[in-house]
Amino acid sequence: SGLVGSASADYSDDPECPDSMEDCNRAIMDVELTPGNYTLVTVFDEYNHVLFMNMVQTSDGTTVSEWDGKVHNAYFSYDNGTETLVEGNDRIYMPYPEYPDYEPECYDEDDNVIDCDDMMDAFALVFAVMENMTAYEDGDMNATTAADNVLDILYAMVDGGFFDHGEAHEDDHHDVYWSQWNYCEWEGDSSLQDGDMRWYCTDNDDGTNGFDDWWYYCEAHGNGMNSTMYFCTDDFGQSPDYENSASNDHYVTGGRPDGHHDDHMSLDSFDVSSWDSANDLEEIVDWYNNQYYHHDSHTNMTVDDFLAMCEGISDEVNQEVAQCVLDKALSMIHAGRDDHDGHGDHDDHDDHGDHDDHDDHGDHDDHDDNDSDDNPAMLDGIAGIQDPQDAGDNCRPSADDSHLLGSVSDNEDHPLSCSFEFKISFDGVDNSLDTHEAYIPFEDEQVWTLKIEMLEGYEFISCDNCDVDDEGVMTGSGPVKITFAKAEPQPDCDYVVGLSADGMAFDPVKLAIKAGETVCWQWKDASMAHNVLELEGEYDSTMNLTNINFGFSSGEPAMTVDYRHTFTENDKVHYYVCEPHAQLGMVGQITVGNGTDDPIQQAIEDEEVPSIGFVVGSLVLVGAAGLRRRVH
Repeated sequence: SGLVGSASADYSDDPECPDSMEDCNRAIMDVELTPGNYTLVTVFDEYNHVLFMNMVQTSDGTTVSEWDGKVHNAYFSYDNGTETLVEGNDRIYMPYPEYPDYEPECYDEDDNVIDCDDMMDAFALVFAVMENMTAYEDGDMNATTAADNVLDILYAMVDGGFFDHGEAHEDDHHDVYWSQWNYCEWEGDSSLQDGDMRWYCTDNDDGTNGFDDWWYYCEAHGNGMNSTMYFCTDDFGQSPDYENSASNDHYVTGGRPDGHHDDHMSLDSFDVSSWDSANDLEEIVDWYNNQYYHHDSHTNMTVDDFLAMCEGISDEVNQEVAQCVLDKALSMIHAGRDDHDGHGDHDDHDDHGDHDDHDDHGDHDDHDDNDSDDNPAMLDGIAGIQDPQDAGDNCRPSADDSHLLGSVSDNEDHPLSCSFEFKISFDGVDNSLDTHEAYIPFEDEQVWTLKIEMLEGYEFISCDNCDVDDEGVMTGSGPVKITFAKAEPQPDCDYVVGLSADGMAFDPVKLAIKAGETVCWQWKDASMAHNVLELEGEYDSTMNLTNINFGFSSGEPAMTVDYRHTFTENDKVHYYVCEPHAQLGMVGQITVGNGTDDPIQQAIEDEEVPSIGFVVGSLVLVGAAGLRRRVH
């Protein structure tokens, strides 16, 4: 009586498995016992099927008792379609014993005592990443869910300070990306600079053999060629003032030549105290144009441009207006950095290749506005208003894209896809029309996949220039016209047949109804595709389900189904199956009225008996079957 202890895993060495076991591990329970009689119980807490070998030994290793056996869960066995329950051992789910509580002590990397909860929270996020990927690899989670989970975990890591450098790392200059070169020149090779003032750098002798890359800002430090090593970055933006930047020391001190400190600029950063004229505002505008990621192909911002954004604050220039101009400038800088991918990813610089590799610093006008007013979405000739207006501007690659992962050679020339949601509203649509035509202004040659959520009472009819799958998902390229119409009203459900908890059986399996009543088979987002197919008789494993066209059918198997059938014929039994899972026992039965399971009687009632000989022969067989039962 009473649980003395529980065996714990032994990780000291790999056990030598008995011949009967392909793989094994070892657990040991070390206890001191007073003389007496004891019962040792072999139990497990999680395994489905376990072979075990037990040994009781004294402290000197002498074996005093030994036995083996098997413990397993309950399971179903199948023999020619017959399902048999094999009862399991009730000791498979024996719980762990309770261990005494203890207060652990946790330490950081400098051996300082810290709150263990904080440490466990950090470990939990790391474990969450591992568990998420394991679930995806095991097929327990689809790619979209796994990717969304990773994003949530990364956000949690950011909130938890995983990627904070802290004050101790200020000297590491992680906030600025620097690249090291043997030799740099301002302007560089004029044939390559396209009119831009830049630093050109090389690891060759002195640039006579050409330059490897260009940069906006460089400093000279250390002992390189001619006792000089150059350190270059683009993180300060482009400015003609950087011609003499080689003598600065921001690489060493962590400072910035643009006076920028984490965007915490204020009016005090400028040498004006009153801010009472447009000339004063020009200082902010010049600072914005000269210092922050401004490319030659862009037109410089003007004071009037900023004042237009601050319209309504004041008709005169004052400190409030100046603060608004500065706020707008900082906001645009922030947005520019978010959109300026080249400055976020510096890996391209590592190759030190041609100047063409530096195209990340080029034109930002690649983001076309596909929803321009001159080509709006239309419904029955009415222009639509899209919400949000910028849907798709930040569209990320879809985790389900088959070309997102894998080798470059396998995915070469295959586009990546991204997904986003948006709504388009149309004012003044005539809802009395039976048919409507929608126009979606996708760009020419733009490949797309589209799923429209129809309002209740409407159904998809057709689309030009596109293909539609069984789930109603459309694919195509370029602009598309979509036709949809009012759907024929479906009958109300008197009974609903769904799926069992494991999704591999109908629920309920059998129904008794009255003539004129409607049965609805309904399920949504099932883990597997199912359908409903009526058979001439009760299903058995010898039946060929190919090309059956006997009675009611929901069509092709699908993960979402809403199929309805009204039974008009009284006193009849209907048998049906899920076509792809019939052999796994996914069958059903509908009895209308009194029904009958006797096919001969059913044939007589339906006046389908071909001859008296057929009836007599059938009766003989039935009698013989009854006789065998009596003899038995």
